[in-house]
This record gives sequence, structure tokens and C-alpha cells, in this order.
Amino acid sequence: MLALLLLSVPLVLAVCPNGTVYHPEFGRCYKFSSTRQSFELAESDCLSLGGHLVSVQNGYENSMLIEAMRFLYPFFIGLSDLGGNWTWIDNTPVTYTNWAKGQPNGINQCVISALDNGFWSANSCFERLPYVCAISANPTPPTSCPPPPVCPSQPACTQCPSQHPSCPAPSVVDRCPSEWTYFTETNSCYKTFLAASFDDAEHTCVVRGSHLASIHSSSENRFVAGLTRTGEAYGNPSALTWIGLRQVGFLSSTPWTWTDGTNVDYTNWALGEPDNADGNEHCVQIYSDHNGADPTKDTQFQQWNDYYCSETMRAFVCKKPASY
Repeated sequence: MLALLLLSVPLVLAVCPNGTVYHPEFGRCYKFSSTRQSFELAESDCLSLGGHLVSVQNGYENSMLIEAMRFLYPFFIGLSDLGGNWTWIDNTPVTYTNWAKGQPNGINQCVISALDNGFWSANSCFERLPYVCAISANPTPPTSCPPPPVCPSQPACTQCPSQHPSCPAPSVVDRCPSEWTYFTETNSCYKTFLAASFDDAEHTCVVRGSHLASIHSSSENRFVAGLTRTGEAYGNPSALTWIGLRQVGFLSSTPWTWTDGTNVDYTNWALGEPDNADGNEHCVQIYSDHNGADPTKDTQFQQWNDYYCSETMRAFVCKKPASY
């Protein structure tokens, strides 16, 4: 979806180096590197991109990093006491930490996020590990045009040449990255991916600066379902689509929450759902296709069902805020 620039408001878009991903919640670009490097060499790679090993500012960012690197921990972050005190390598204040019990240990000097629960441990700076870089997102130059000149009211004035002959015509800018689809109601971008369990689907979204789609209205529900609809009757529940609703910790006792942290202010459960069959259905799929030859008789079409999180679903939809 394209939109004309508003001439009265300069447009600011995030520009990230190649190989990095913009995360709008934090306004930074991230490189999630599987290459194993020492702390020093990892920082050198981050510097080459104009950034540093990541400084973690809050628990939400820490959780995002754990999800993005869930197959790669332990990994280096940018905290060390090489100078005698625990400091972030980018010199931002240390206002948040998440040490594991008994850490730091007074021996090692560089910090890794070592566990899938997000706790940190001091580690040897020389061990070769994956790492995360963070780079400040650069805004694009303003593209607004100044107002035209006013012609002086003089008898001799017969023509007023433009004072801005080189001002370009309004340009057209994508609100969403290539291959993502814009939805006006939510001012968000959506993209369909294929074949993943719930956790793997959310991981795919997170490393692209997004989350599995949260749904907040009937119109958004129809839109999301339409993104992955094949038009054919589905043969089994795994031929449908993951959305971002799940029970945290995959426990029946926890409430349903969206992976992007937004409020659960709309639901569209199918009749009798959620039913938590076998006590193991803690993630949500949408009936993105019909279950018979006549879709008009399928009362479940575009409704929701709780399902096994470990099941590989045919499709899933990622969602992130539009660029402006």
C-alpha cells in the first residue's frame, strides 16, 4: 500500500544497515548473529555497522532478545566490567539488569544471556559465542517542500519566478516493507509465512521486528484470515493459520494474551472453544479456510480454535506497526 507524503509534515522513516532488523518498539536496528566470536570481535563487528553490542534497557527488550535468539543462547550482550565496574559498552546508564542467582560471580568479566528464561551470567570474554548488535535507526532526510513565494504588489511586477525551482514533486513512500500488506484501520503491516509451530512462528516474526498477529476487531479478523486463505476446503486442523493468542507458559491456569502485549479486547471463538482438548491446547489458530464444499454452511469460518502449540501449522501471519 502506498501513500502520498503530507507536505506539511516532514516524513521520518527508519533506515537500518543491511543485515539488521528494525524493531519499532525500541526504535533501534538489531543484528542477531549466529556467528561465534569473542566479546571483543563481536563488538568490532557491531562497530562496523555503526552500533555496539546490545545494551538492554528493560524487561520487555530482554524478552524480545531471548525470543529472537531462542536457538542461539548463550549469547553476548554489551555489559562488562573490563573497566572495573559493570557498564554498557555503548555508555548508556545501567538502569536494568537480570542476573541469575549467584551472578555476577566475581571472576568473569563479560555478560551472556545464558538461559531461555532470560537470566544473565558473567562469562569469559574470550569464549566464542553468538551475539546481538544494536544500532540507532537513522531517519531519512525530510522531504517536505517550502511554501511558494508571494508576488510583490508593484505595478512593474508582471511575473513571479519560483524561488524553489528544484523542489521535487511529492514522492510516494511505502508505509510497509516490500512483501508486507498495509491495513488502514490498524495502521499496521502484515506478512504471511508458512509451516511452523507456534514458537517457531513467533520467532520468525520477532527477528523481523514484528509479532504473530493480534486481532482487535471483526474487520481486522476478516483481513488476517483473508491473507492466508487458499479457497479450498481444509483436510485437517494443521492446514489453517496461527495468530498470536496463547496462554503464557502454555498453562491452563494462565489467561489468554497476545504475544505483542496488546490488550485482549476482541475474541472470535468458535462454538465450544476454547476447550483445551487433552489439557494441551494453549495456542490459537484461525479457521482461514472452510471445512466443506459449501463455505456458506461453515459456521466456524474465520473463527478461532485453541490447538496444540507444537503442531506445525500451514501458515501464520506476522504484524508490526507501519512506518508512519
